[in-house]
Amino acid sequence: MSYLPLPYSALSTLLIVPTPIRDAVYDYVAKHRYGWFGKADECLVLKEKELLERFIDRDEIIGGGRSDL
Repeated sequence: MSYLPLPYSALSTLLIVPTPIRDAVYDYVAKHRYGWFGKADECLVLKEKELLERFIDRDEIIGGGRSDL
């Protein structure tokens, strides 16, 4: 993260926090994220064709649909 531009590079200073504390904070956020931010009933990517086109389809990879891989 230190190579990224500000404010992201400032996050690298969080590495001084001991790992057990970082893990506890991560687990707390993971446990409560849906309550804070909500949860969609359907995947946004599958609903919007423009977003779906950004992803490589499994069949394209297996079938050789893309020549630049």
